[in-house]
Amino acid sequence: QLDEAQTLLKTGEPLIASYPSEHAKFLCKKGQVCHLSGDAQGARAALKQAQDLAAELSVNEDSEVAQQVAVLSKRLKE
Repeated sequence: QLDEAQTLLKTGEPLIASYPSEHAKFLCKKGQVCHLSGDAQGARAALKQAQDLAAELSVNEDSEVAQQVAVLSKRLKE
């Protein structure tokens, strides 16, 4: 199932990239998949991209984007 998830991520990212808040949430999901597959570098890169998008969007800490970024950040620290 991991291969399927990675394929879907590669296929889906270009479709969602033009919607910054959705792309940020997508990147958090991508980071979780990378983390679960043992790709720490990919997970950190996805988190960094999501954080950058969240900063550009000036999201508040209660937003869905900020919450998902926080969840991924916490998961990567475990």
